[in-house]
Amino acid sequence: MNRFATVLLASVIAPVMVSSASAAVIYGDTADARAYNNWGTTGVGNVTDTSITAGDQDYGNWNDYVSVFQLPNEGAVSNPFSAATASFTLESASGTSWVHLDLYALAARSSASVLTSDNGGGTNVGLSLSTSSTPGVKSTSSANLLSFLNTQYAGGTGAGKYVFFAFRPTDVGSASYTFATADSATEANRPTLSYTAVPEPASLGLLAASALFALRRRRH
Repeated sequence: MNRFATVLLASVIAPVMVSSASAAVIYGDTADARAYNNWGTTGVGNVTDTSITAGDQDYGNWNDYVSVFQLPNEGAVSNPFSAATASFTLESASGTSWVHLDLYALAARSSASVLTSDNGGGTNVGLSLSTSSTPGVKSTSSANLLSFLNTQYAGGTGAGKYVFFAFRPTDVGSASYTFATADSATEANRPTLSYTAVPEPASLGLLAASALFALRRRRH
C-alpha cells in the first residue's frame, strides 16, 4: 500500500474509532438505602423512601446513604471505561461544621441489596461535602472512581453486578445531609452514573475491516 493509500486509510479509520466510543447514563437502583450504626445497633432501612438522610445525629447515630448501580455489559475487555461521573442530588445540609460526608465506593456484588456492612469500608472516590454545601447536584469524576469501575468490571466478569456508593460521615457530632434517592418522583434528581466506554477489540477489528472495505470501494 503506497503512502497516499495509507494516509487515506488512516483518515477513514480514525473517525470511525473515535465515534465507536459509547456514552451512557445508568440510573441508580431503587434498592438504595440507609445503612446505620445507632449507638451499636446496626441495620438497613428507608429502602423505598424518596429521600434519605446521612450524617451523624446526636453524637453516635451514624448513618450512611448507600446508592446502587448495575454495571453494564461492555464485552470481555479490560478497562472498558475511559471516563465516568457519579452524580447525586443533595436536598439539604445542616448541623455541626466538622461533620463532613465523604463518598466511598464498595465492591461489586451479584445482589442489589444494601447490607449492614456497607456502613464501613470502601474506596474514597473524591467527593466531600460540608454542612455549608448548597443544595443541588454533587458530582465526582475522579481517577479513583474510574479505576474503581474498571477494577470491578474485571475484564467482563463483573458485567451485570452491582456496585455501591456510600456517603459516610467523617466525624461524630450532629449533622444531617439529605439526598434524593432512586425512588424520587423527579427523574432529574435521581442518582446517576454516566460513563464513556471503548468497544471490545473484536468490535474494533470489525470497524477497521469496514473502513478498509470502504477505502477499496473508493479507490475503484
